[in-house]
Amino acid sequence: MNLPLLGLTTSLVLLALVVASMFSALETALLFLRDHHFEYLAKRAPGLSDIIARFRLRPRRSANQAVLMSTVSNLVLAVTGLLLARQLQPLFPGRPVMVLASVFGVLVLLGELLPKIIAISSPERVFRWAGGPFHWLSGLMMGFAERVTASTDRLLARILPEVKSRDGLTDEELETLIEMRCEQGSLSKTEGDLLQEILHLGDESVRFSMTPRIEVTMVPEDIPEEDLRQQLQRGKHWRVPVYQSTPDHVVGVLDVRKWLRNPGIALKECTDPPVFIPESMNLLEAFRTVVHRPRDLAVVLDEYGGVAGVLSWADVMEEMLDEVAPHHLEEQDIRALGPARVLVHGDVRLEDLDERLGTSFNTGQVETIGGLVFLEAGRLPTPGTRLEIFGVPVIVRRCRGRRIVDLILETPLLPEADEDNSGSVSVVMEGGVQS
Repeated sequence: MNLPLLGLTTSLVLLALVVASMFSALETALLFLRDHHFEYLAKRAPGLSDIIARFRLRPRRSANQAVLMSTVSNLVLAVTGLLLARQLQPLFPGRPVMVLASVFGVLVLLGELLPKIIAISSPERVFRWAGGPFHWLSGLMMGFAERVTASTDRLLARILPEVKSRDGLTDEELETLIEMRCEQGSLSKTEGDLLQEILHLGDESVRFSMTPRIEVTMVPEDIPEEDLRQQLQRGKHWRVPVYQSTPDHVVGVLDVRKWLRNPGIALKECTDPPVFIPESMNLLEAFRTVVHRPRDLAVVLDEYGGVAGVLSWADVMEEMLDEVAPHHLEEQDIRALGPARVLVHGDVRLEDLDERLGTSFNTGQVETIGGLVFLEAGRLPTPGTRLEIFGVPVIVRRCRGRRIVDLILETPLLPEADEDNSGSVSVVMEGGVQS
């Protein structure tokens, strides 16, 4: 046996194994990465911003290059593995099949199966690990990769029969179908209305349904335990963003239940990695991919990368059921949040509001508080917008389409109003995921 040659062959196999496992994992990770993953990566790993931008600009080309690199590296691994098996045969005379099967079994396990399993469970980490080498090698292989892709496309066009694509139903067609099913009795009116509202989520952006930052309970990562306990008791949320140095640098989301059930446990042990989404993201897409469970909470970023608010499963449910659920009594459209904070529905008439709050909003120009805020702002305000109207601070809480859903007025209810509605005035928990 030639030991120097065996050592050289083993080194080549190990090198090929590292490269093959890296590209195998990356190939799989690219299938599972979504927009919110890339937003998270761009914020946590600024060095990958250019790579992320290139991939999102031309995802098909990047995916093809990853597949090609994975194939080439696996081919090199197979060749070096065959050479290693030949070098090992003198150690196991008369058992070439066993040696060959053992070598290739180990290579397949370490070079294909394990990397793919890791990529499925943590695609962001794989992209952070393999994105740099992939970007460097893709520049060298760009021309070759494009020629291979073009040749493959031509070959597939000859082999596979042409299949005419069938477009899905449009939103208008789906709405018509729902109406027909309601008329036929297959769906109740409530079920039909709910399906219509789900369709309409696709017309909304996260910006108008999130809980704005001014309403969100956020805690620093180095907060003392007693201060944290007091803040959580005031906020009454089960999921709370945790930030480092400034609220714009969110580093995690605290699982309040877990922290309360384990006295003395470190805050970091109860904190999950944050999920970031842009405020322009389609609400239906956010519901489908990010906040599809009651415990989910996404941090919403504005166009400058700052924290604009949070989006929870409860926020989407509230948006979805707003028009479907039975309406509250008119008196409940004005509800106390505290001694000098009142939650007001955007459709409340100004004359009713003046009577309940002792304000002087009704000037005859508009009829509702939502219309007055729209008039004063000069445009549709976004959630979190703060105005002062006739000396009363007003905060826009939620919007829907071109309509202001509700607002917060920093003024107390009149005593008579409190007494008359003591049975119906409720305290509303703001922001976060409610229990």
